[in-house]
Amino acid sequence: MSCHCFRTQFLCDLDVILRDDVMSVNNLCRKLREHALQINNPMRAILPLQTAIRKVQPSSEYLTAVHTEFFLVCLLAKCYKSAFSILEEQIFEIDPKKTGLIPRDFLLYCYYG
Repeated sequence: MSCHCFRTQFLCDLDVILRDDVMSVNNLCRKLREHALQINNPMRAILPLQTAIRKVQPSSEYLTAVHTEFFLVCLLAKCYKSAFSILEEQIFEIDPKKTGLIPRDFLLYCYYG
């Protein structure tokens, strides 16, 4: 599957799943990260994960589980500028019910960020 088709399909799936369940979005993003690492091209996952963060966040002040997936692929792809745009945002809200965040995600956010 080409890179463009893969990203387009991911974003379409994201819109459909987002209507149902945030946990499903988190699982989809995790699978995207795993796929990008499996094909040894983490850069492919950066744009879709960045888009997923924006769609899952109730506002820019919320930390989501997708943040950790995004920062990991940015680090592995050595695309630090992509991570910086998200990292410089002030995080004031952590709400597991709205974002599906678990303690492990928060710790990884601190570690990767």
